[in-house]
Amino acid sequence: MSINTQFPLAVHALALIALNTDGGQPSTSQLIAKSAGTNPVVVRRILSRLRQAGLVEGGPGRPGNTLKKPAAEISLGDIYRAMREGESLFALHPHPLPQCPVGRHIHRALEQPLFRAQEALEKELDKVSLQQVAGDIAGRAGYPDLGAKPAEENVRREKKRGGRKMKKATIVYFSPTGGSEGYVRAIAEKLADEVECIDLTRPEARRRSYTFGPQDLVIFGAPVYAGRLPIVEGGIFDCLQGEETPAVYTVSYGNRDFDDALLEEMDIAEARGFCGIAAAAFIAPHTFSGKVAGGRPDAKDREAVGTLAAGIGRILQSGKKGRLTVSGNRPYKEAKRIAYAPQSGENCVKCGFCAGVCPAGAIDAANPERSDPAKCISCMACVKQCPRSARVVTDPGLAAIREKLETVLAVERKEAQLFFAE
Repeated sequence: MSINTQFPLAVHALALIALNTDGGQPSTSQLIAKSAGTNPVVVRRILSRLRQAGLVEGGPGRPGNTLKKPAAEISLGDIYRAMREGESLFALHPHPLPQCPVGRHIHRALEQPLFRAQEALEKELDKVSLQQVAGDIAGRAGYPDLGAKPAEENVRREKKRGGRKMKKATIVYFSPTGGSEGYVRAIAEKLADEVECIDLTRPEARRRSYTFGPQDLVIFGAPVYAGRLPIVEGGIFDCLQGEETPAVYTVSYGNRDFDDALLEEMDIAEARGFCGIAAAAFIAPHTFSGKVAGGRPDAKDREAVGTLAAGIGRILQSGKKGRLTVSGNRPYKEAKRIAYAPQSGENCVKCGFCAGVCPAGAIDAANPERSDPAKCISCMACVKQCPRSARVVTDPGLAAIREKLETVLAVERKEAQLFFAE
């Protein structure tokens, strides 16, 4: 079932629960399904997600479901994000022709406008509370007045929490498969009206120089490989120079540990003139297995992003720099290059698309059959982005590691860790 159907059904269920708290029948999945005209199995799946998001409580052994927080404190945005689980409002067609200039660039061209549309939708939904929806229903059905407040009150409350946005923030990221980029972009969108993007994933971007002053805010993002930052020629962030520039450091990792990577990122940046005011380690799907941290970021991760952005806003408004401390050790753990170099499979048409997305320059566009193991960082960008699914890793060592990861790392859920200057 798509998010377009799940979201209204979730609102239906929660509105019924909200209106059914005083002396009505227990709000069971059967009752909700009857009201919604659907199968109780569908309703139970929706209620399971709402419980995971902390919006309802109930289930086996309880006489129905109840709201876990007041209806006035649950927005339609909260419900939407609980049901979305990483699914975008717009799904891009997966296999455009890379030899065609439109096919090769259409995804990049659409990413920003569709991302802004998604953000605008969520902001509008955040203005409306479940109490308002239930109050509207109560008025139409002749129920007792629930005292619903106008949407403007939600807006005022949001302003008190977050304050005004700053004019511009800059995100700089190395993100072969998009996990780190997604986090820094989400943080910046909450902080600033304008977001400037410097994508250091491509080698040619890292050959340029970028300078920032004390009036700028720069948000760093990178993945964690074996507890350290990825090893690429010239370094990831060596092309940046700050001048007492406020900075936020972030890394994303696949549910094992970020070890010394966040500290390493901070040290590199601060040696180049940046001053950390906040930092975070987030979870993203593991490079080697989509089953490890699959579906992340989810509602709890997005909540952590909001908490981080709010903290950054308060620090910037106060004007106090403080001292930032993050987890990690010096000397760092030994950096390891994990060389599982992908090669072409039987579907390969030698279009060279893989060379265009390789962040390490390990693939020759004229002869893309193999990756250079001396340069390959095993980020799997070529494997995950090949439009014909024609990139593969045949090394049995990767299959063994993947099996171990799925056995060990899929058991415990890691949460985002946030750090603020004090």
